[in-house]
Amino acid sequence: MNKIIPIWLIIFTITHVSFSQSVSQKELKTASKYLRKSHEDLLKLTKGLNDEQLTFKPSETEWSIIECITHITKVEEVVWGIIQKAEELSEDALNKKITDLEVMNQIESREKKFNAPPSLKPSEAGEKTYQELINELDQKRNRLMNYLNTTTINLRTYGSKNPVLGFIDVYQWALFSGAHMKRHTKQIEEIMVSNGFKSL
Repeated sequence: MNKIIPIWLIIFTITHVSFSQSVSQKELKTASKYLRKSHEDLLKLTKGLNDEQLTFKPSETEWSIIECITHITKVEEVVWGIIQKAEELSEDALNKKITDLEVMNQIESREKKFNAPPSLKPSEAGEKTYQELINELDQKRNRLMNYLNTTTINLRTYGSKNPVLGFIDVYQWALFSGAHMKRHTKQIEEIMVSNGFKSL
């Protein structure tokens, strides 16, 4: 049985740490590709779904597709806010740091379920249309990718404590964004093969 644990307190302690390595051009290309692919996969999977399919819930306690997308959109904005504070960091961070691959694998995996806080839950059904959400995600993802490729700060120097992963640097926060989208794309895939969905 999957263990349900809380995912956020949404009070992030922003910290500073000195690392000798910086982000290479290869890493920037890897992150850009990862962010682009996760976004494309979500769009491809959900494009053309009708309103009944978008709002279908496998059970009373599970989210619909439109609610998953709403949640993704909210988390994208939270991550962006964290990344934007990178140059304001002042405190020493924890010395230990997980690898980029661990960030992606742990967040992508659906083996462990997390409870989102109220601020990141889709509070009202239909609060935004599918197209409004997709347009918003397009803007947010393009903004993040542009930042990665134009910022002059060392993305390995700055970071903050993630309540699930521990301390991760700004580059890893970007990977987190892609992994989180992939995680919920998998959730949408689960919805689409559940009983009742295909008859809609």
